[in-house]
Amino acid sequence: MKDKVLVLAYPGSGKTYIADNYKNVSDLEFQHFRWDYGENKNLPMEKLKGCKQKSVRPEWPENFFKYMEEVIETCDVTLVPMATSIFPILDKLSSGGG
Repeated sequence: MKDKVLVLAYPGSGKTYIADNYKNVSDLEFQHFRWDYGENKNLPMEKLKGCKQKSVRPEWPENFFKYMEEVIETCDVTLVPMATSIFPILDKLSSGGG
């Protein structure tokens, strides 16, 4: 099995640049797994990030864990933004659950 790399990095650190310029790299965005934006769900991601009309999805963070595990299986490098809402993901990874 090939080694897999999971990178947690702050916004603006170059994750999208890496994903756009290298093969077999996935740039995960977890906002749409965490938040239910209701009628605003079709807005571009950059607008959704500042949207105040949202609620936490009841399936968060398990819905993101499942998706992240699928992506890690298919990509050599998986990029995830580092933010306060990523702490449940870090807890799961540190406990051996991912």
